[in-house]
Amino acid sequence: MIKFSKNIIRSFIDLPNKSSMMIHSIGCNLKCYQCFNYEALVHNPLDICDEEYILNQIELNGFLFDAIIISGGEFLMNDIDNIITFIKNVRKVFQKIIIINTNGTFPDKIKSLYKLDIIDGFHTDMKLPYHLLNTDEDDELIKEIIGKTLSITDIGNILLSIENTVKYDKGYSQIRSVKYPMLDDSAFKENKTLIKNLNIKYSKNVKYIVNEFVKGVN
Repeated sequence: MIKFSKNIIRSFIDLPNKSSMMIHSIGCNLKCYQCFNYEALVHNPLDICDEEYILNQIELNGFLFDAIIISGGEFLMNDIDNIITFIKNVRKVFQKIIIINTNGTFPDKIKSLYKLDIIDGFHTDMKLPYHLLNTDEDDELIKEIIGKTLSITDIGNILLSIENTVKYDKGYSQIRSVKYPMLDDSAFKENKTLIKNLNIKYSKNVKYIVNEFVKGVN
């Protein structure tokens, strides 16, 4: 069973001109720099609930929202069969937009969920200009930003997630970066260029968004 936080948030900024119910799954496979969700969702999660509680909240309050955003932590680190079952159960009580926030480390799950046509989009993180990284020269920067080292395969998986997010977009997906203080503005320009080229390649119009850095915990 997938575990969630009882802390459900109403957002007006994640999808422009839409009201979103944001729910958060427990746990993450990264520890990003100063993550403001890490303490509550990974290190010392409190007010944990199960799928039944979340589904009940959606059934009771879903009419107030245009979309549901499943965030984390990292929701896609859960078993794919459990993810599919949960989303299908959400669909039974909520027929509007469903988005998943992801750090991009599970490209096959992104593709599978798109292929099943049960998800309307992904908001996928691009925390670094992954396409320009050298796993030896950039190892310290990588660890500082995401809290772990990455292999060439790991980087390839994140880039595939970004590509799949664009390739299968239905009009609601985003690629998102955080303006970490140790990154030069050139990193975001390189990211923007990559997303522009993917949009051209797949005839899409996925937005690239750079969010301001919000200090959390070390």
